[in-house]
Amino acid sequence: MDFSESEKKDRLLEGFTLTEDSEPIFVYGSGEEHYRSFFQRLEDFFIDRSRVSLKEKAYFFHLMSVMIDAGVSIVKALHILARKLKTPRFKRVLGTAARDVDAGKNLSDAMARFPDVFHEGEVEVVRSGETVGNLEKMFERLSQQVADDYTLRLKIRSALTYPVMVLIVLFIAILVVVTLVVPNLMEFFTLNNAEVPFITIILIRVSNFMTSYWWTLIFAFISLHVFFQFYISTEEGKFRFDMFQLRFPFFGMLKRKIILARLLRLLSVLLTSGLSMIKVSEILIRSAGNDVYKRKLREVDWKIRHGERFVPGLESSSFLFPSIVSAVLDIGERAGTLDQAAEKVSKHYEQEVIHSIQEVTSLIEPVLIVIVGLGVLFVALALLAPIFSLSSLV
Repeated sequence: MDFSESEKKDRLLEGFTLTEDSEPIFVYGSGEEHYRSFFQRLEDFFIDRSRVSLKEKAYFFHLMSVMIDAGVSIVKALHILARKLKTPRFKRVLGTAARDVDAGKNLSDAMARFPDVFHEGEVEVVRSGETVGNLEKMFERLSQQVADDYTLRLKIRSALTYPVMVLIVLFIAILVVVTLVVPNLMEFFTLNNAEVPFITIILIRVSNFMTSYWWTLIFAFISLHVFFQFYISTEEGKFRFDMFQLRFPFFGMLKRKIILARLLRLLSVLLTSGLSMIKVSEILIRSAGNDVYKRKLREVDWKIRHGERFVPGLESSSFLFPSIVSAVLDIGERAGTLDQAAEKVSKHYEQEVIHSIQEVTSLIEPVLIVIVGLGVLFVALALLAPIFSLSSLV
């Protein structure tokens, strides 16, 4: 029997689901939670607070685009992905969304139930796709946006992994020497009346403090952490800390570029989906992730609501939105291609971030070598100097 191309894809997907594990998926609000054991509820507690990775979200958006384009129903596509994806939390979210859509809800409304998984911008893009009838295109745009965000974060993480790991290993090594090696050597030096130089005295005093008053260090760390969390939980504290991050030498510039790349990418996707400029500005405010940018975007939003264009509101703050950003976006807004202009500038800043990280990594490596060398030299001199003084007496 001959099948059309869409039927072949549909049968392929059906066959795929039959080979998957048919274990039932937990659905929120089904009443099942009332009949679960203590250990199941404990597992639910941790699963419900776990995060869904950007990589898996990009995969979900891409496969939704492919399956909807192939003619697979939304409910069936959600069921397939709920069994294919590996994160337990995402499985539950998709299973619940499938139940809601099957009951008559729009997919966007089902997604909006889980703001910790799907942020407002993604929900509105899907809602726009449902209204216009190009849902598969909107999912593909979301897939590209999330994939770009994931790629950028992955490159940042991989660039910073080496220096962070070197510092952690150095700290652990010094901690072991100070808490385990130095006390034993101190007994040896005392028994043999060895002359202890100043550098060794410093190491011994640090060792004595850490072995005798280690609890004060833990208490101080916890106290500072609690105070810091309380401070940034206040509106003024959060704003000041966010401004400090943006103004910090080099890393502040890098932070601004990362925020710009993300905001401009989101701006492009939202405009492509057909949302109004007022709705777009609202979503940008909630997605900024930095109070300094949020305050500026609120000013822009106010001006838009009073009849002004989007870009002129950005020009008054070259610190947050450099002149090159305003110039390119202004041309795009006047030509009616603001979405394309935003996408081009976002890609430019993504490359800028990658190049900046590569530069700082190349600068950090020799600095780390010097720091590690000085640390090793200090410990070696502190431990070996008394031993040399003993050998000279023999």
